[in-house]
Amino acid sequence: MAALYFLAAVLVLVYALYYYFTRAFNYWKSRNVRGPKPIALFGNIKDAALRKENYGVVMQNLYNAYPNEKVVGIYRMTSPCLLIRDLDIIKHIMIKDFEAFSDRGVEFSKEGLGQNLFHADGDTWTALRNRFTPIFTTGKLKNMFYLINEGGDSFVEYIRTECQKKEEFDIQPLLQTYTLSTISACAFGISYDSLDVKMDTLKLVDKIFSSPSFAVELDMMYPGLLKSLNLSLFPTAIKKFFDNLVNNVIEQRNGKPSGRNDFMDLILALREMGEVTNSKYDSAKPVEITPGVIAAQAFVFYAAGYETSATTMTYMLYQLAMNPDIQKRLTEEIDESLKANNGQVT
Repeated sequence: MAALYFLAAVLVLVYALYYYFTRAFNYWKSRNVRGPKPIALFGNIKDAALRKENYGVVMQNLYNAYPNEKVVGIYRMTSPCLLIRDLDIIKHIMIKDFEAFSDRGVEFSKEGLGQNLFHADGDTWTALRNRFTPIFTTGKLKNMFYLINEGGDSFVEYIRTECQKKEEFDIQPLLQTYTLSTISACAFGISYDSLDVKMDTLKLVDKIFSSPSFAVELDMMYPGLLKSLNLSLFPTAIKKFFDNLVNNVIEQRNGKPSGRNDFMDLILALREMGEVTNSKYDSAKPVEITPGVIAAQAFVFYAAGYETSATTMTYMLYQLAMNPDIQKRLTEEIDESLKANNGQVT
């Protein structure tokens, strides 16, 4: 008798779990939206959840499977999501009806590094954008160009020295040190006097950015879970690194612009203007430019330019090596440009 009760309890539990993980699977069907049949527990992202395929590849396959549909109804685990294929609808979402779709759909604690311009939500994003957009005008970016030039000159000199020592070497780590030092100079006025110091810092930054984090998978599989638990998308090591970096630079400059015209100077100038407000909605809570907010923007500055720029240049050099005729043409065009500008890169 006890065995029957136990079996019944197991069956009820299995049914309850099955119901829980499939209860939303009629969402798109009831709205006459076409889409692939979901699988219990995984929805339509089984291969991504089990790490068999990249999440982007899974989405691309779903996108390509419905060439005649404007929208496709899919499920991220148990959560219904709408995959947009029609350009007019995309235009409405991204431009005309942007106020209703301003968030990125990545839900986690927006404290700490979550206050960055890329991930901030709603009123916070609008307030930050209104204040930070003037930082990236053409004129102000031109003021930083001398820093990029200095880094480029040092990099070329180092490559010239390396070529005299050996015929072959791995270019990507060297390009990573170049992007690291250039971003550090443009953002915080930090200069690395020796390659050894650059490489040590590179190893630290690379370790921080490449550290495995399951937060992305959790948000992908269970949207809203991180936010409800007030958990961040970023490991503690990343937050600590950028908090220390920003606090050290602010202390070195006594909390005021130093005249270098770098990213940090521009932010410190904004901070002297007081809180950032969303002028469109007077009731919105103002955003104070604290060291934490600055650290969040610094994180995006590094994350957006560090690996992406190095990888792009690596592939560019590979293509030039594989196509010597184009390499020769590029060299000639560079020489002509330098000659026309008195040997200066503009």
